[in-house]
Amino acid sequence: MSIRLTVTLIFVICLMSSAPLSFGLQLSVIHINDFHARFEEMTPSMGTCKTTANCIGGFSRMYTLITQLYRTRPNPISLNAGDNFQGTLWYNMFKWNVTQFFLNMLPTDAMTLGNHEFDDGLEGIVPFLRSINIPVVLSNIDDSLEPSIRNLYRKSIIIEREGKKIGVIGVLTSGTKDVSKTGKLLFLDEVESVNSEARRLLDQEGVFTVIVVSHCGFESEIKMAKRVTRGISLIVGGHSNTLLYNGEPPIGVATGKYPTVIESVNNHTVLIIQADCFARYVGNLSVEYDASGNVISWEGNPIYLDQNIPKNESVEIHLDYYRQQINRISNRVLAKTNVLLDHVSCLSSECNLGNLIADSMIAYYSNQSDKDSWSKTAVAIINSGAIRSSISKGDITLKDLQNSLPFEDKLVYGELQGKHIKTVMERIN
Repeated sequence: MSIRLTVTLIFVICLMSSAPLSFGLQLSVIHINDFHARFEEMTPSMGTCKTTANCIGGFSRMYTLITQLYRTRPNPISLNAGDNFQGTLWYNMFKWNVTQFFLNMLPTDAMTLGNHEFDDGLEGIVPFLRSINIPVVLSNIDDSLEPSIRNLYRKSIIIEREGKKIGVIGVLTSGTKDVSKTGKLLFLDEVESVNSEARRLLDQEGVFTVIVVSHCGFESEIKMAKRVTRGISLIVGGHSNTLLYNGEPPIGVATGKYPTVIESVNNHTVLIIQADCFARYVGNLSVEYDASGNVISWEGNPIYLDQNIPKNESVEIHLDYYRQQINRISNRVLAKTNVLLDHVSCLSSECNLGNLIADSMIAYYSNQSDKDSWSKTAVAIINSGAIRSSISKGDITLKDLQNSLPFEDKLVYGELQGKHIKTVMERIN
């Protein structure tokens, strides 16, 4: 009798342990990254729209889609992974002010900062932080030597959905200090900062799960996902302008699946998502959790902002106000091209637009040569990442040039030995 009872108990326990985990929560994650002041619609090659045919993207379509998703999806969370500044005349002329004005229209639950938010120094980002209505999260900077930015952001926030707390942590690549104007800000280790804040949220605040909004780049986010503490389920990425997509994307080349699934050192599933750049896509992911906050299923894909997404009429009125001021300057015709000047191929090979820019740099200095040389310089180098959009066949306007070369960098002249130039060429990948 006792043997039979023992066997029965063991059998029942086995059945209980093999039963499916109970459902805990479904979240709908809506996200953008690397907007780069792309308020205007553009051509599929990211050039200036000279007719209305085939134009895509832009803030108005992005607004339409995000507000629709936020209104109709179950338990929506809308996140922005940074680099909203810099990229077009809209930013060069109106700086932080136009950015905060339009971003404040969106239903965004949290955002982090990108490296380009610091391109005009702390004096360029502090007014933005004072005026933006969106909670800004950033966990890995020490501002003790920069009091002007203190208390204008938080390491994390807590969002509630169906009575469950979701922690949202922000993180920015520490490389920002090398490529932007960050003053005396100190950048801390990204993963250690995220893990420290996540443990606080889990242990002290009792959050159900943690989402990281990252501006560190896809490869860094993969490394981060492998090392994060248990409880972090999702990394919403930015910085590398990466398109993650399932199947053949309507435009662009997918770097990986959406989401990219990583198993951490703590043996839990972490999802990574990123949605291209320049307001061409809006990320759209549905995630299901079990009762313990573990990811159990997911579904989604970035949504392409083509002409099937209508513009919003009231947003267009606000855009027109700024557009008229920009067009008075930007529509001036400076030159003409008989071919497409393509910037996309510059990322992987020799390209006609890159050649034109480098040749123009040499031509600029050729007018300054002395009588003993044909040119003051014989070599010009520009990094492909500085070239941000193509120029369509036809008239070339100031807007075209500004969109292609948006960064307010200075042309620098110097002398290098041939062996150093050879080293530079060999290290280009």
